[in-house]
Amino acid sequence: MSSHSTQSDYSRTTSSSDLPAADDSPSGLDYLERLLREGSSMGPFNDKIKRALLWRAAAMSDLPMVQLMVELGASLDSRDADGGQLLHFVAKSVLACVQSDRLDARLEVMRILVDAGIDVASKDKHGDSPLSLAMHKGLAASVRFFLNAGADPAVHGRNGCSVSQYLIDFLSCTNEADAVAGFLAAFENVNGPDENGFRSLERAAWLGSPAVVKALLHAGADPNLPGRRGVRALHFAAELMCHPDGEDAVIALLKAGADPDAQDEAGVTPLSCAAAKGSAAAVLALLKAGANPSLPDKEGEIPLHCAAQLMCDPRGHEAMAALIKAAPRLLDYVSMSGGGGTPLYSAIMCGSPAAARLLLKAGADRTIAGPPVIPLVYLAAEMMRYRRGAGLVGVLLDMGFRDLGIGSTLRDFALSTNSLSLIRVVLGRESDVRFRTLMPKEALT
Repeated sequence: MSSHSTQSDYSRTTSSSDLPAADDSPSGLDYLERLLREGSSMGPFNDKIKRALLWRAAAMSDLPMVQLMVELGASLDSRDADGGQLLHFVAKSVLACVQSDRLDARLEVMRILVDAGIDVASKDKHGDSPLSLAMHKGLAASVRFFLNAGADPAVHGRNGCSVSQYLIDFLSCTNEADAVAGFLAAFENVNGPDENGFRSLERAAWLGSPAVVKALLHAGADPNLPGRRGVRALHFAAELMCHPDGEDAVIALLKAGADPDAQDEAGVTPLSCAAAKGSAAAVLALLKAGANPSLPDKEGEIPLHCAAQLMCDPRGHEAMAALIKAAPRLLDYVSMSGGGGTPLYSAIMCGSPAAARLLLKAGADRTIAGPPVIPLVYLAAEMMRYRRGAGLVGVLLDMGFRDLGIGSTLRDFALSTNSLSLIRVVLGRESDVRFRTLMPKEALT
């Protein structure tokens, strides 16, 4: 839904200094903490806000936010539609942290949740554990974490799968040569599936092992054979790029005929995977190989929707600029996921001022709204962790987001911060009396 504010309206009420700068960094969550503590008298509603913030932060490996929500007593007992706890949810997520370039942020998030009392052996209503779901669609690092935490590798339910012994051996081996030899010995047929439907080549890439990938290619492994969930080795280009020899392995896959536009059963391409995992090197390599940045997955998301995750990489700006240059007409592409949203909306919701700035400079439409997430005042308090977060709040207002009508108003919050830039952004838009509610009251139930 479009806002009634125009480009000229924005320029009159928000100066260029209010826009999120490319070098913005998190400055703390003091405003949000204060707002939540002051709202403790609101009881169940405040609890639902904290729970929503916690689940959202955990999915994006936002370590400071997760730490704060746990400290404030956000419920760790809630479950999703599949009966999974937060640890199940985190285990199957692969999104990179946009807050920093710390590759271990997801592991620290999981460690916090385990230390807070979530059992690694807990099962959802389908019988799956966090480990079995991590095996199904998560990261190899997550699998290693749960194994080290004592999770049973044999337990799995309807959706997940057990951890094969050859993977356990590889993950626990400290000598790369021995690990490679053991992996190769586990497959009599390099193109045959293992007991869970995975292929040797895509598992090698998932493990981030260029040595195994190159050895399997030499032995005749087909890089285009789909494994479980339809994934191919190139879907794990980001994992390979974490290794010093990763680029050589990706090039070897491409030379062997790997399709850079191969889609898994969810329609996700290697390029989208690389962007979501925050690997600028993988994105740039795939674009150079001719990967199509316009292919949407089954939820209508394209690689640019994951561009915020690239900001965790030192070369993230370069990779995002390359994505924009390769598909300039897709700046305002609206996905079908959760009600729709543009890459700009995704960048803001992920908390990436740098990504938002790049998209705005490229001409992204700041008036196209996205799906509801959390009430605007709490989102604004979160955005103020950035040195120039007021600019992000201004874009949300231009998109049409308004107060929910429960608790503190955005105006009250802005005045309480003593932030001149935020006050100017908020008061400058109060002349527009046509409001849109961010989300219905029942949306947080």
